[in-house]
Amino acid sequence: MESKIEIMKNLLSGLLEEVEELDNQAKKNGYIPRELCDTCDRKIRNELILHNIEQNSIENFKNWIKEYNIIKIYKNEYSSTQIYSLKSIIKNSKFNKNENAFIYNIYTSGFSKEILKVRGLKSIFDKYNIITCPDFVNEKFDMFIYSEKPAYHTDSIINTIFIGCEKCIQNKKNIRCDSIYKDGFLYKHSCDFKNLLLKRKIKNMGLSYETGEKPPDRIQTSPNTFQIMSYSHENEYYFRDLDIYLNFSNFTWELDTIEHLKPSLLIIIGDETQLPRYLDYETNILFYNENGFFYYDKNKEVDKNINNICEAIIQNLNNEIEKQRGNDHDRVISALNLTGSQLGYVTQLEYSGAGIRLDSVWFDREGKIQVASEVETTGTYKKDLISTWEVEPSLAIIVGFSNTDKVAENLIKLTFMKYIPHHVLYINKITDNAFLFEKQNILKKYKLTKEEEKNKKEIKNI
Repeated sequence: MESKIEIMKNLLSGLLEEVEELDNQAKKNGYIPRELCDTCDRKIRNELILHNIEQNSIENFKNWIKEYNIIKIYKNEYSSTQIYSLKSIIKNSKFNKNENAFIYNIYTSGFSKEILKVRGLKSIFDKYNIITCPDFVNEKFDMFIYSEKPAYHTDSIINTIFIGCEKCIQNKKNIRCDSIYKDGFLYKHSCDFKNLLLKRKIKNMGLSYETGEKPPDRIQTSPNTFQIMSYSHENEYYFRDLDIYLNFSNFTWELDTIEHLKPSLLIIIGDETQLPRYLDYETNILFYNENGFFYYDKNKEVDKNINNICEAIIQNLNNEIEKQRGNDHDRVISALNLTGSQLGYVTQLEYSGAGIRLDSVWFDREGKIQVASEVETTGTYKKDLISTWEVEPSLAIIVGFSNTDKVAENLIKLTFMKYIPHHVLYINKITDNAFLFEKQNILKKYKLTKEEEKNKKEIKNI
């Protein structure tokens, strides 16, 4: 297992930092490295090589744009047919004026005859999707003619003529899809840098892998037209030789995949707070996020001895509270969970289920709740006893803030305490006293250890 973990650490180290750097670069400069675009199969754009007849048609098209001072050509998006309109900076008496330019439909009678028949440009408008860039100036422009295969449409290829300035033409050539565009002074994009970089690193390391695939769907787009839609689970990777399953997402289908694959190691890109949802699958898990790696060993022993748990809490609680930030409630819960982790448990903050909410629970390696905790700042400890009872733990921890230990005395007299099947540890953070109950009996009284007392014991032991 150590060798598998090391391979995955080498694969993932620096990935998120590189993704962040590329993301910032794309947003600021609208630039994505060409070598990264070449590895993407979302949309592939390839420059078309034209034969002589087509080259003549394109030259005729260019001349027509210059002659009519065309500054924009666009498709009517609300029409099911290829109906184009154009905007010109000169007035033609046959057509209507619109603001500072003149808009014409290329299929109106006079214009249609001029453009489509006399000029012979019908094939251009029929064969190509025509786009002009926002910075297009009639006096100085160029064309980039390419084909592209839209994402998921396995049987569809679109031929496009892009008319624009030198900068926009170059961007089209460098970036092989339309996933990035300018918005104000910045750029927006939908590039999946994580998967692109990961695939490149996998290739460089010589690892073999599989991505999940789903059978294609046949979608009817019109009475006589169908499109084949194919999908792949891009966020999932299975290294079959290593029996490692890596997942970027949190979709429900991945849990079914984990259950049946039963990988020896599961890689999750995310926070280790997600760990409880994976406990039922009895697999080792390596979490990776911006803070580094966190490894969950399914075979690690968990100390379920009630006395040992209580002793660890008594020894650590005050010292760990001092290291935490936030209010008293949050600091206590964080400190308790740190002790739980040290004892081998999987801790979860703000657990909810079956109509209850608990501040914290500790799971064992089989996914059963062994410890449930509530920090009470208002004095309603009876409600906390009932809430913790609902999850059937081996130990309930109730932390209060009272000037006296009256609550401990009241618990002895509380009738329903004799029916509680688990142990209860009541901790008073004001007096620093703690009491371990079994039903209505106090088994042991503790005094929370402070840092200076702990140091004295360590010196004495030396």
